Amino acid sequence: MFQYLLRWMHELRSLYLDAEISAVTFDVFGFSRGAAAARHFVNEVTSGYQGYWRELMDRSQLKFSAGLRLIPMFIWVLSACLILLLQ
Repeated sequence: MFQYLLRWMHELRSLYLDAEISAVTFDVFGFSRGAAAARHFVNEVTSGYQGYWRELMDRSQLKFSAGLRLIPMFIWVLSACLILLLQ
Protein backbone atom coordinates (compact mmCIF):
# COMPACT_ATOMS: atom_id res chain seq x y z
CA MET A 1 0.00 0.00 0.00
CA PHE A 2 2.69 2.49 0.96
CA GLN A 3 4.70 1.76 -2.22
CA TYR A 4 1.59 2.54 -4.28
CA LEU A 5 1.13 5.82 -2.38
CA LEU A 6 4.76 6.76 -2.95
CA ARG A 7 4.43 6.18 -6.72
CA TRP A 8 1.25 8.26 -6.76
CA MET A 9 2.96 11.04 -4.81
CA HIS A 10 5.85 11.09 -7.30
CA GLU A 11 3.36 11.39 -10.18
CA LEU A 12 1.58 14.19 -8.34
CA ARG A 13 4.89 15.99 -7.83
CA SER A 14 5.70 15.80 -11.54
CA LEU A 15 2.30 17.30 -12.45
CA TYR A 16 2.19 20.08 -9.85
CA LEU A 17 5.73 21.25 -9.10
CA ASP A 18 4.81 24.25 -6.94
CA ALA A 19 1.74 22.83 -5.16
CA GLU A 20 1.58 22.81 -1.37
CA ILE A 21 -0.63 20.17 0.23
CA SER A 22 -2.65 21.31 3.23
CA ALA A 23 -4.96 18.29 3.67
CA VAL A 24 -5.10 14.64 2.68
CA THR A 25 -8.52 12.95 2.62
CA PHE A 26 -8.80 9.19 2.19
CA ASP A 27 -11.25 6.27 2.32
CA VAL A 28 -10.22 2.84 3.62
CA PHE A 29 -11.92 -0.51 3.00
CA GLY A 30 -11.02 -3.89 4.46
CA PHE A 31 -12.59 -7.33 4.79
CA SER A 32 -11.49 -10.21 7.01
CA ARG A 33 -7.67 -10.10 7.30
CA GLY A 34 -7.81 -6.95 5.19
CA ALA A 35 -9.82 -5.34 8.00
CA ALA A 36 -6.79 -5.60 10.29
CA ALA A 37 -4.58 -4.15 7.54
CA ALA A 38 -7.07 -1.30 7.01
CA ARG A 39 -7.08 -0.45 10.71
CA HIS A 40 -3.29 -0.56 10.78
CA PHE A 41 -3.10 1.72 7.73
CA VAL A 42 -5.42 4.31 9.32
CA ASN A 43 -3.42 4.20 12.57
CA GLU A 44 -0.15 4.69 10.68
CA VAL A 45 -1.41 7.56 8.56
CA THR A 46 -3.20 9.39 11.37
CA SER A 47 -0.19 9.07 13.67
CA GLY A 48 0.96 12.21 11.92
CA TYR A 49 4.56 13.18 11.48
CA GLN A 50 6.13 9.86 12.38
CA GLY A 51 6.41 6.31 11.10
CA TYR A 52 5.50 5.38 7.54
CA TRP A 53 3.65 8.61 6.82
CA ARG A 54 6.70 10.68 7.76
CA GLU A 55 8.85 8.53 5.47
CA LEU A 56 6.37 8.98 2.61
CA MET A 57 6.34 12.73 3.11
CA ASP A 58 10.15 12.88 3.07
CA ARG A 59 10.62 10.57 0.09
CA SER A 60 7.87 12.13 -2.06
CA GLN A 61 9.57 15.55 -2.22
CA LEU A 62 6.12 17.17 -2.15
CA LYS A 63 5.55 20.40 -0.26
CA PHE A 64 3.33 19.94 2.79
CA SER A 65 1.97 22.85 4.79
CA ALA A 66 2.88 23.16 8.46
CA GLY A 67 -0.75 22.57 9.49
CA LEU A 68 -1.24 19.44 7.36
CA ARG A 69 -4.53 17.69 8.14
CA LEU A 70 -4.98 13.93 7.62
CA ILE A 71 -8.69 13.18 7.29
CA PRO A 72 -10.07 9.61 7.15
CA MET A 73 -13.50 10.25 5.59
CA PHE A 74 -14.81 6.69 5.47
CA ILE A 75 -13.43 3.57 7.10
CA TRP A 76 -15.18 0.31 6.22
CA VAL A 77 -13.87 -2.79 7.96
CA LEU A 78 -15.75 -6.06 8.14
CA SER A 79 -14.46 -9.05 10.02
CA ALA A 80 -15.33 -12.65 9.17
CA CYS A 81 -16.07 -13.15 12.88
CA LEU A 82 -18.88 -10.60 12.66
CA ILE A 83 -20.36 -12.36 9.63
CA LEU A 84 -20.42 -15.69 11.52
CA LEU A 85 -22.22 -14.04 14.42
CA LEU A 86 -24.86 -12.60 12.10
CA GLN A 87 -25.72 -15.94 10.47
